[in-house]
Amino acid sequence: MVVSQPGPGYPYKPVERLTELITTTETMRGFGMALLKSGNLEPFFDHVRGGLKCEYIYPPVVFEELVAWDEETVLETTTHTNYTVLLHDELPLDDRCGICLFDDRVSICCYDTETGTLQSLIDTGSDGMQEWAESYYEQFRDEARPLDDATDRASIESIR
Repeated sequence: MVVSQPGPGYPYKPVERLTELITTTETMRGFGMALLKSGNLEPFFDHVRGGLKCEYIYPPVVFEELVAWDEETVLETTTHTNYTVLLHDELPLDDRCGICLFDDRVSICCYDTETGTLQSLIDTGSDGMQEWAESYYEQFRDEARPLDDATDRASIESIR
């Protein structure tokens, strides 16, 4: 297990670890807040454009924030067949977490619920954790809807 936490004067260790996981994997699935860190967004979208097979479940408000970050990049990337965007209205955002499943690792982003700041990133290659994360992910995937929903497109259009 690897635990990455911000240190005194250098708060970027968790963001850097997540970037490392994103850029060294061939497949990625996840949900929640994990990708809403500006330091990870550019490497993530570059890797998707380079062939990363990714399926991600976003709360609509988080996906809208991504569009606000770089509308052209985000919307263009959603047209790639290797990137599936799903939306879910009831992800556990009160916990301010994000979980990602990579080729052989699982990461959990942990946030301070009051400030929204990233407190740590925990990742592991444990088979037990992989099974738990797969099960948890599938639960939300079964309830999620594709981005093509007209309501979601209208919502994105409204923030332009």
